[in-house]
Amino acid sequence: MFFVRNAGLRSSKTGEQCEAIVRFPGLFEKYPFPILINSALLKLADVFRVGNNFLRLCILKVTQQSEKHLDKVLNVDEFLKRIYSVIHSNDPVARAITVRFLGSIASLVSERKNVHHSIRSSLESHDEVELEAAIFATDKLCSHSREFASGLYNKISQLIEGKKVKTLGLTENYQQCVLFRTIQLLSCISDLGYCEANLGRPGE
Repeated sequence: MFFVRNAGLRSSKTGEQCEAIVRFPGLFEKYPFPILINSALLKLADVFRVGNNFLRLCILKVTQQSEKHLDKVLNVDEFLKRIYSVIHSNDPVARAITVRFLGSIASLVSERKNVHHSIRSSLESHDEVELEAAIFATDKLCSHSREFASGLYNKISQLIEGKKVKTLGLTENYQQCVLFRTIQLLSCISDLGYCEANLGRPGE
């Protein structure tokens, strides 16, 4: 079954690649073995690195659907290296997908300094799609990394106070909730007793 999926990933046709990609969650459920999941996710990371944005979105979705299996990734450094290479793209949509991907694998990369830097940089983006992705990733990473969260209070506060709120229409959509959730997490960091009592220790 895995070899069939692998053949689909190597296809020159985007449709066939996408068809192979979206079937991986079912494969993981049926065969939840670390060696298989590790190999499959590395293959997907390769496609993410060299593929187009549509394929990247498909791989992002598969990764989010397979969150409970992420702890089976054995080669985290190699996995991250392949995904992270896209963060330097000149295409803001490619960067946005990558930042959102980093947020989706926060449990694996929460203490990686390069990940922290990239998400912080994306919070300064003038591209709305990339900024949305950075807000999402910030919320995810703050749940796992006290170090990341503790250095972001002022930046997130500026967003809340209106530095970029109006350009995104945050008062009218879900992003405002994400921002306020992030502020809540950052506030908790400064009072560990409250944080543990209400949200649990970072990463729980």
